[in-house]
Amino acid sequence: MRIVFLLMAYWAILPSTSVNAKTEDWAAPLLKAIELQSKGEYVRAYELMREPANKGNGLAQFNLALHHDLGWSRKRNQANACLWYERAAKNNMPLAMQKYADCLNEGITAPSDGDVALYWYQMAFQNGIYESACSAGKLLIENSKDSRKDIEQGLDLCRISAEKGSIEAALFLGELYYSDEIVDRNPILAIKLFQLASPDKQPTAALYIAKMFDEGDGVQQDVKQAAYWYEIAAAQGLGEAYLPLAALYWELYTTSQQENERFLAKSYLWINASAALDLPDKNDEAAIRSYIINETPPHWKEELDILVSTHVQNHHNAKAKKH
Repeated sequence: MRIVFLLMAYWAILPSTSVNAKTEDWAAPLLKAIELQSKGEYVRAYELMREPANKGNGLAQFNLALHHDLGWSRKRNQANACLWYERAAKNNMPLAMQKYADCLNEGITAPSDGDVALYWYQMAFQNGIYESACSAGKLLIENSKDSRKDIEQGLDLCRISAEKGSIEAALFLGELYYSDEIVDRNPILAIKLFQLASPDKQPTAALYIAKMFDEGDGVQQDVKQAAYWYEIAAAQGLGEAYLPLAALYWELYTTSQQENERFLAKSYLWINASAALDLPDKNDEAAIRSYIINETPPHWKEELDILVSTHVQNHHNAKAKKH
């Protein structure tokens, strides 16, 4: 994670071509500080960046913002981070533009100002931060007061962002078309958007896809596809997927002629992962869990319990229940 943010802090936030030469000039005095950051020596890196930042070095300003935002060399301080994001944004650092817009939208250093936030989201988008298009779009939709013009403009911006690869934009649009609130419900479009939202690494999108296959909503009902997508969500630690996944595997176990042992083992794994957490639907869980536990051969349980415990500890820092 540290390396990801290091790269983001250094090269991935370079401004548009028109100011690249200036950015290269900014990078030169920061090479030592960047090297220290890569080694986790954040205090020394911060000190080396302070002087260039105070002299108007936008890259240094953005890095100092990250230090405050992520708690690299001190306690996290969103207000200080926003002050440095503002300076870097006004020095044409694209990702800083998006971050500063977030600060304005959330009212971190001053009362929330949607109009100015919208300006900076649009500036970030124009400078290649495509996710900012949907941030602007959401702002338009939230402040639309039911104005269809603003809503349609907001939807268009989020579509652009989704088409450019923004997972969050695709998920946001998918939820809109799934819910029948701001726009007319369109499950066929919704599932396409959830599939665009990289469900293999966005568990909420995977959960929606699973539900839609489970219920035949926008797609032909398919229990095995539903189980597949519930498990994609569950494997990423989304507890809401555990109970329906266990129930589907139990259904497959009781109705299928093949792979029965695998289906039973899977149902045991996920019903016990669900039982380890404080989740709703405990009555439904208890009913199906008793059937699954009674059906599972005793000599399977030790190995399966280890898998359950490992998953629950890794994703929820909790202990699995003994049975």
